[in-house]
Amino acid sequence: MLKLLTVAVLLIIPYSVWADSSLLWYRHFKWQEGVDGFSLPVIVGQGGWNFGKLLGGEEGVIYAVAGGDLLWYRHRGWDKGTPEFEGPQTVGHGGWDQFFQLISAGDGVLYGVRGSDLIWYQHIGWKEGSNVFAAPQTVGVGGWDQFKAIFSGGKGIIYAIQHSGDLLWYRHRHWQGAEGFDGPVVVGHGGWANYRRVFAGNDGVIYRTTASGDLETVRHVGWNDGTDVWGTPAKIGYGGWNRFSHIFSGGGDGVIYAVAPASRGRCTCYSDEDARVFAEMDACSTAECLQHCESDSQVARRPLASRYRETAYCPK
Repeated sequence: MLKLLTVAVLLIIPYSVWADSSLLWYRHFKWQEGVDGFSLPVIVGQGGWNFGKLLGGEEGVIYAVAGGDLLWYRHRGWDKGTPEFEGPQTVGHGGWDQFFQLISAGDGVLYGVRGSDLIWYQHIGWKEGSNVFAAPQTVGVGGWDQFKAIFSGGKGIIYAIQHSGDLLWYRHRHWQGAEGFDGPVVVGHGGWANYRRVFAGNDGVIYRTTASGDLETVRHVGWNDGTDVWGTPAKIGYGGWNRFSHIFSGGGDGVIYAVAPASRGRCTCYSDEDARVFAEMDACSTAECLQHCESDSQVARRPLASRYRETAYCPK
């Protein structure tokens, strides 16, 4: 079990218990501007989130694959970070672990890569967790197993990362239930295969983690029509984002979920005024964390806010 130890300059903050594989909630409240600006992580699910696959839907819906079954959860507190959940409900019985890749596109629409084909599903009961599905359809025949990763941009937009590093854009015109694609269009030229995880929020906002563990955001301005027009990339998370076993969008509005690592110590230094993280490191004591946050190298990176906090996540 992990213990969350928190210390603040001129403040006293108690610690709380954080179990392995807990579900964490973040909010990137400056997602529209594409700049740094995060809420602090909130534990919304205590332990047990070590599923093989986790997918974020809309309005707090989360799908998990366990033992081949598809489970449905609904995080009622998704917009404010409170631990209010419905579920789990088993909405798919068997076979959901056979997909090479599985993504959620909102409104109960799921895409899975099985063999080399792209299969479309619609969970009609996505709002209340009932076991009601439309008949699955093969909407892409062949070639979908050749990508390093695919992810949804919402409203029928599917991005695919080639092993060469290019980013392809597709639009499933009839994403609520028929064949018909626009694309592929190359909208990113090289480098995309170097990112460890890539996922999208809404309105073209894409998040990606670097090999060094930083979290970046960039907006695909041409997300709706497949044009190669982009905003300026920005680093919004400073190290440590690859430590999570899962990280995915919470359906937009800057909400991001992550599953805590098992039994690893982590130190996070962040501004007391705007919650901006300015340094992270492995640490297993509050003293180590405090020393790191006060080191000369980190003071130079500290925001102008006069106060800051240190948080150490340590195995008990």
